[in-house]
Amino acid sequence: MAFTLMTAGGSVPQVVATVAAPVTALTTGTIADRSLTIGGATPDMTFYVNWPQQDTGLIIGGIWCETAGTVKLRLYNPTGGTITPAAQTLKVIGF
Repeated sequence: MAFTLMTAGGSVPQVVATVAAPVTALTTGTIADRSLTIGGATPDMTFYVNWPQQDTGLIIGGIWCETAGTVKLRLYNPTGGTITPAAQTLKVIGF
């Protein structure tokens, strides 16, 4: 879903999307990039993700647009065990 964010200097394109959380298990010490398909996303945008029920110990290491429509979410598991993220809906905002 595309919106336009109005600012004092003009407008900035904005993308707001809800996507399913990646639920693939991350073993101890794993850093993994997960792809999210988000229409309207472009590599020049900045992204924010809201993960409402983030699993204990799971770290979001970054979020960026790799190619038009494909946003990457970097996850890190620094714990002593495997983490399988709970199935849920994430909200992603890009501007």
